[in-house]
Amino acid sequence: MTISDTLYLILGLQTLLVALVLYCYRSPKGVLNRYLALFFATIVVEVSLFFLRKIYNHNALIYIPLRFDFLTIVFLYMYSLKALGKEIKKKWKLYIPASIEILVFSILFAMVYRNPEFHVLLQQQYNFFSWYYAVSSSYIVIFCFLIIVNNIKHHRALKFYFGAVKNKGLGWLTIFCSICILLNIVRQLNFILLPELAVINFLFTFFGLGSLYYISIASLMQINIDNIIPSQQQLHQNITELKRVMKTIRNHINKNKSFLKPDLNLKSFSAEINMPERVISKAINQVEGLNFNSFINTYRVREYKKLATSNRYKNYNIYAIAEEVGFNSRASFYKNFKEIVGIPPSEFQK
Repeated sequence: MTISDTLYLILGLQTLLVALVLYCYRSPKGVLNRYLALFFATIVVEVSLFFLRKIYNHNALIYIPLRFDFLTIVFLYMYSLKALGKEIKKKWKLYIPASIEILVFSILFAMVYRNPEFHVLLQQQYNFFSWYYAVSSSYIVIFCFLIIVNNIKHHRALKFYFGAVKNKGLGWLTIFCSICILLNIVRQLNFILLPELAVINFLFTFFGLGSLYYISIASLMQINIDNIIPSQQQLHQNITELKRVMKTIRNHINKNKSFLKPDLNLKSFSAEINMPERVISKAINQVEGLNFNSFINTYRVREYKKLATSNRYKNYNIYAIAEEVGFNSRASFYKNFKEIVGIPPSEFQK
């Protein structure tokens, strides 16, 4: 067994284990994780076929209708859509190219199994696999770009819907898709311009296997991390509850003037009000359209305006009052005041 065969064997066993874990693990992200499980399951099948072709030297095995070039990437695309909170309408349409692929290879498998010489005809006269790889590579590249676009939207939405976004992003999936784009471009160059360069085949194998090892580990690390953007339907269902939460937050802030604390953050406020960070962040984001810090700063600016116009603080300078209302730096005060009020604090004082 060569080093390459050993790496393929390890990959097959690892992806099988990852697929089983993702599919069977009970999690609020069950549907999302199953898309990843199906992705890894297709890899397991392809690795199995790799060894099958090595053991049984028959041309028909090249055409076994389980290649999944038009299916594997679709599962990652659906994963990215669900993570973004998008409903997958008419999902069956996404399976049409894979169904055609299976049908075509089923016919070719039967023909080559009956007459092995048909394989030579397909290769020499019709150059079948060059055309097949050209179409499948283009298909994979297009879907990789779509996934990357979804991931960018997901990253932007994370900042809005979640208070803390650490380890919630899909950067690992973007990296994997970027490598896929590069590898499929290289694969086409290898067939068209550099068909016999061993170094190209080595690099393709090395980065291909490396990217699959990477995505299997990264997907397990996010198996239970809540990073699904709420769908529009979920937002509509939750809005009444979120408004009730928002009322509790406002009452607490008005009563205790929590915003006067310069070191106030989401974590400390969560402990103060005895409410989960995510619930606070979600309510503020979806009801007020702000993140936690911006929301608190609106209270500080409002309090500043109140103090700055009172006789008691008429001898205070601008930044002394800013410190009184909870701002811990001049830059932060100036920036937030201008964003909220629309004019610099110096103009307001006039």
